[in-house]
Amino acid sequence: MSIVQFLKARIAEDATANEDRDDGWWSEALHDRQLAEIEAKRALIDIAPEIRGLSGSESGEAVIDEDGDEMLRIMARVYRNHPDFNEDWLYPALP
Repeated sequence: MSIVQFLKARIAEDATANEDRDDGWWSEALHDRQLAEIEAKRALIDIAPEIRGLSGSESGEAVIDEDGDEMLRIMARVYRNHPDFNEDWLYPALP
């Protein structure tokens, strides 16, 4: 699994969890903010090739260059406790 595939899957899970919330205390403002955050993450992944000079593969999926893409690695850190997280994605090493 690539870091892009990993991030897209986690963001999709976040979106589903946000949609499924039906707590009385769950404010509309917080819900709206989280939806905006999800869309922002998706947009960052979409423009990552342009920001970091990533090349495209034949499938159209962004390919991380050999130095790695710092932005995607930083985004992935949030999910480092997920079983599909690849420790190679930690950049730079966390304390």
